[in-house]
Amino acid sequence: MRRQLIFCSAMYLAGVLLARSADVPGLGRTQLVSQPEIKASWTSPAAVSSPVMIQQGKGAFEWVSLDTERGDAIQISRSGAGESGVKFAVKANVFEDSISFCYWIPKTRKPVELQLSLWTENGKKEFIAHIDPARERWVQEEWKLSDVIGGDVRRMNPKLRETVAVGIRADSSLGLTWKVRDVLVRKLPNSPGPMTIPSQIRIEGGAGMVQIAREFTVDQPPSLKWAQVIAKTPWKVWLNDKVIATSEPFAAQQALWPDLGSPAEGSWRRAADVNLNDLVKGRNILKIEAPEGSPVIFAAGWQEWADVRVVLVSDGQWKSLNGGTIKLEAIESSSQSIVDIYPLRLPVEWAPLESVKNVSWQATKLKSPLLAPRVIAGKWTLAQFPQHGNRWFLRDPKGEPFFALGSQTLALLHENYGYYRHVTAQWPSEEQWTEHIVQSIKGMGFNTVAVASTWRGAFDQAGKAGMPGFHFIGSAVKGPFVRDAKGNVLDQMPDPWDESWRKSFRQAAESKAALWNPQPNIIGFFVNNEMPMDGNIFGRTIVGYVYSDACGKQFVAWLKQRYAGDIQKLNATWYGTNSKRYHQSFEAILTDKPDPAPFQKMWHIPGLMEAGNGPVEVKKAFYGDFHAFAARAMQEYAGYMLQVLREVMPTKIIGTNRFQGGADEAMLMAWKDYDLIAWNAYPIWDERQEKYTRAQLDAMSRAFKLTGKPLLITEWGSATYEARLPGTVVSFAKYQEQGEGYGQVLRQLYELPFVVGAIHFAWQDLADSERQAWGIVDSYGRPREEFVRGIVKAHEWLDSQFLSNKEIASESGVSKP
Repeated sequence: MRRQLIFCSAMYLAGVLLARSADVPGLGRTQLVSQPEIKASWTSPAAVSSPVMIQQGKGAFEWVSLDTERGDAIQISRSGAGESGVKFAVKANVFEDSISFCYWIPKTRKPVELQLSLWTENGKKEFIAHIDPARERWVQEEWKLSDVIGGDVRRMNPKLRETVAVGIRADSSLGLTWKVRDVLVRKLPNSPGPMTIPSQIRIEGGAGMVQIAREFTVDQPPSLKWAQVIAKTPWKVWLNDKVIATSEPFAAQQALWPDLGSPAEGSWRRAADVNLNDLVKGRNILKIEAPEGSPVIFAAGWQEWADVRVVLVSDGQWKSLNGGTIKLEAIESSSQSIVDIYPLRLPVEWAPLESVKNVSWQATKLKSPLLAPRVIAGKWTLAQFPQHGNRWFLRDPKGEPFFALGSQTLALLHENYGYYRHVTAQWPSEEQWTEHIVQSIKGMGFNTVAVASTWRGAFDQAGKAGMPGFHFIGSAVKGPFVRDAKGNVLDQMPDPWDESWRKSFRQAAESKAALWNPQPNIIGFFVNNEMPMDGNIFGRTIVGYVYSDACGKQFVAWLKQRYAGDIQKLNATWYGTNSKRYHQSFEAILTDKPDPAPFQKMWHIPGLMEAGNGPVEVKKAFYGDFHAFAARAMQEYAGYMLQVLREVMPTKIIGTNRFQGGADEAMLMAWKDYDLIAWNAYPIWDERQEKYTRAQLDAMSRAFKLTGKPLLITEWGSATYEARLPGTVVSFAKYQEQGEGYGQVLRQLYELPFVVGAIHFAWQDLADSERQAWGIVDSYGRPREEFVRGIVKAHEWLDSQFLSNKEIASESGVSKP
């Protein structure tokens, strides 16, 4: 029996087609459908061994290399190690299609995950949505393909518009047979269709204010009209010789949201909504005026007939009106060039913002003085309190212990567009919104605010609410950055010997000191985030980045001293008898550029050096020298920053780089003179539990023992399947379990006497960038009530533990209740 994939294409009535004008350059037209339109389906029986690829045959899609067996489903059995599943070729539009399927999974002892995959870019790129499956019953799933990719940053990429294949897989823990049937790819009703991406227009050579114009024709009376514009102020927009928008109202909104930044330049260019009510059937002329050299990005949309949507964007069809030359620039698809404008974003009229009422809960009232938020002028430090079993705490200026429970991402982030749009639509000003979120986290039992990605306004409101905060100095400043043998730049690590970096860092530190020294609520800060130091959980490294100018000179001087000026000794140590690799001089190393990168993995995994080609002692000596110098460079970098920061902010707690879950001994020791070790560690490796593994806990203990300094957990969190965001790290099925997991982690940290607090990640989801559901609130600003209840319960448990210890005391010996 032949199995085939049935492919259907939409057909329009001939009379309708004749009645509508042909496509016009610069106008994107989308035909809507009132009912889902099937593009591809597969319901035939087959028994298969995974993995399976379904390829296109002559005139149809056909199964390839399948064993025939009657039944109403595809039966899938894992063969050997790895995942099991089906994959079949289908060209689908990411922006207007969905995939639905039914699955049946048997009862399992271990948790199992289903993965829905899309392949784009000729199969080179795979996107995965994670599903927590039901057991022992048939269940139907449906996902928009755009939600599988997720995130507006990714939707900006034209290469991701069309799939070449879709697949359904189960993870490797499922060793039994499972089933899939009724796979359908459908065009959704009223879907927006392919995105027409605008260009950025600049007018060069004009004087003062310049104007651009676009003439176009509307075939039928338009409805659902909208427009958005980005330009430097002041700007104006005319439609049919009538001014329909100016920058003044937008500038007024900017004054109410001061932390949003510049609306036209930089990493977050924000759009103003424009009233397009004067758009008419027939000939229309749009005109935009902006300062010479200003970027201009424009998009407008409307609906004609009952089922045609039209988009007009800034492109080569626009004309200059006053002598300047139009220069078109592509809008890059990176997060640093995010543009808040349709078609890169959702148009307001076609997807109106949902009206959301704030969810309330009973605020907790913690009683332990150790958890009481406070803002006290003076120097904060860290200390052990013998009366509390020698546990470490933050120590306030009055000598009292404090355990930090913090939240972060208290901001409107340029990469989290959905949340930003909803917040600015619902709240009249930044001040009122930040007051709301600070009071919300305080009511949940948090007592601290911190970075990453927390606004100045949130710190200010937290200070008014009596909550201290940890900021971020941003240590790299402007570079220049270190380089490796291939010329790659590591933009998290400046050249620590470069005088221009040292000067710019001092200037940045002095600028921060002028802001933070007068603010008693800013009790400390961190200098960098997740630098690629050897020993981190993802294997990233700075080893080998020695070829920037100042660093290279130091490397040569260091090698000369290490080998007593004898280049032949270095050659023999690094290369043994392989004379083809010998260097003529120490200085020649900077031009020969030997590369230690191939040996990085061998260095850290026992046995690999021995397994590779070449003498073990030679490989270890070669990589070992590069590693030792990397530690020396890190020591120089950390040491110079600490010297400057102690000088300009003597009353603040100086935290290290926020380590990425680990670092080796040499890298850790470079930071031993800092006040505390900042440690990012996510409890996501223990299957379906929010719990640190033994290895993670050991890494924390090791960092404390090596440096002698306490740890502040500066990032940790989890995500759920219930949020239906396709992020790669998911721990729980339900929000209730996420709340219970929060309590499990807090219990683990309570057992570590060198941990002085934990900063949870995060207040909001990162739905549009990392596609993760980390948040206490969703993209509409709604608290996840079950998760919140778990957080409150965990904080109340910790409160009871501190209260039950009768020996908790201040350093002065005054007992606390």
